[in-house]
Amino acid sequence: MTAFDKDALEGLFKEVESTYAGNSEYERILRDVHLGVALVDAGQEVVGRFDPRAATVIKKHRPR
Repeated sequence: MTAFDKDALEGLFKEVESTYAGNSEYERILRDVHLGVALVDAGQEVVGRFDPRAATVIKKHRPR
């Protein structure tokens, strides 16, 4: 599996910000996204380990 590249990360964080900024749980979602990206880059799975909203956006933007 390929690690996240700059374009994938920019798209992922742009979506998180535009979708969840202003949400009371934004900081938690953002934290989970950061941790999830690190896990994916290490070859680990994120589904079921984090907020489902974070896992969904990571899965959408993860490199193939």
